[in-house]
Amino acid sequence: MLAGHGRGMRGVWFAVGVATGLFCSCGLFLYTTTTSPHLTAHSIPLLAEDTVWGEEPRPPRDDEDWGKINCTVPERRNMDDFYDYIDRRELQCHKPVMSGGYILTGTTLLMGEKWVCMDNRFNITPGRCLALSFGIADDFSFDDDMDKRFNCTVHSFDPTIRTPTHRRSANVMFHNLGIANSDREQNNMTMARYTTILQKLQLERSVIDYLKIDVEGFEVEFFSDVIRNTPNLLKNVKQIGMEIHAQTRVPLRRELLWMYFGFLRCYGFKVMFSEINPVKRLRFEVRGQERSSCYEVVWAREKQW
Repeated sequence: MLAGHGRGMRGVWFAVGVATGLFCSCGLFLYTTTTSPHLTAHSIPLLAEDTVWGEEPRPPRDDEDWGKINCTVPERRNMDDFYDYIDRRELQCHKPVMSGGYILTGTTLLMGEKWVCMDNRFNITPGRCLALSFGIADDFSFDDDMDKRFNCTVHSFDPTIRTPTHRRSANVMFHNLGIANSDREQNNMTMARYTTILQKLQLERSVIDYLKIDVEGFEVEFFSDVIRNTPNLLKNVKQIGMEIHAQTRVPLRRELLWMYFGFLRCYGFKVMFSEINPVKRLRFEVRGQERSSCYEVVWAREKQW
C-alpha cells in the first residue's frame, strides 16, 4: 500500500528531481512514496478492460475545497499499469492544434511541440488567452506560437539558461525563475512554488488556458507542492501539458507520479493526449511493449469553460 508523508520529505524531492534526473530533450512521435494527508490508497475492483482504476470518481465541484476531498488510488500491480494509464486517452479532442516545435538538426525528429485542444468547450479565445510555460532551454517555439498564432499572453520560465528576466515580445514575458516545491536559491538559481509565482504575477484568480511544464524531473516537485498544499489552484487550469520523466532506474519517481496521477483523476483531470519519445536510446521493452523514459501528456477536465 502507498503510505503518507510529512513536510520533512522535501529533501527527497530535490534528490529525485535533480540528482537522478535524465535530460530527455523529447522529440515526439504522435500516436503519453509520498502523498498528501487527504489521499488514501486501497484496492479497486478491475474493469473488464483490466484497468486498476475502477469506476470513474464523481467530478469535484469548483465550489468545493479540493484539499478536503477524500481521493483514492489503487496499488500499481506492475509497470504495465503505469504506462497503460499514460496510453489510455479518456478525453476526446475534436480540434487538436500543434503549437511550437522544430526539426532537430541532422534528423527527422520533431522537437518541442505541444498539443492544445481548441474545442469550443475550452473557450480559448485569441487575444484573451493566458499560458504559463515552465522549461525553455533554447526553445521558445511554443511560447512564440501561442503569441503569434493566438495572441495569447505568455509567461515563460527557466533559470537554467542564465538569461535575465526580460520582455521577449509584447505578449511574451520571460522570467529567470524555476518552479519547485519551495522558495529557495539553488546553484545560483532562483526557484519558487507555483503559488508564489501566481502571487508574484497577480494571477491567483486568473484562468490559465494552458499550463506547460517541461522541467526535466521537477514536475515531481510541482505535483508534491500543489497537490499537498494548494490543490484549489488547479481549478483555474484548463489544460496541463507536461513532459513526464519516468526512468526505470528511478523507481521512486515512478511511484510518486503514479500517486499524482491518482490525484489528477480524483480532481477530474483526464488524459487527452499522450505521446512517446521517439529517441531510441530512451526506449526499452516491458512485457513485449516498447516504452520510453519520456512521455508528453496533456490533461483536461470535462467542463464547459
